[in-house]
Amino acid sequence: MEYVTRGVCGQEGCRERRYYLDNGLWFCRRGHLQEGRQIEEDPDDFGTQGKKHRVKKEKEERSRKSM
Repeated sequence: MEYVTRGVCGQEGCRERRYYLDNGLWFCRRGHLQEGRQIEEDPDDFGTQGKKHRVKKEKEERSRKSM
């Protein structure tokens, strides 16, 4: 089963931070249903907005000056 790390569960003193998805509902690893954490499909796929991708610059070779 694939788990996702999120905040603390908090139900009945549960301190679990790993969750799994079952039929569109989130459950902590110990089986507590997480209210208000249902998954919905995003019709416009706005989930990737705001991510930054940085490209590493190539390092230039330094040349020595002869005296």
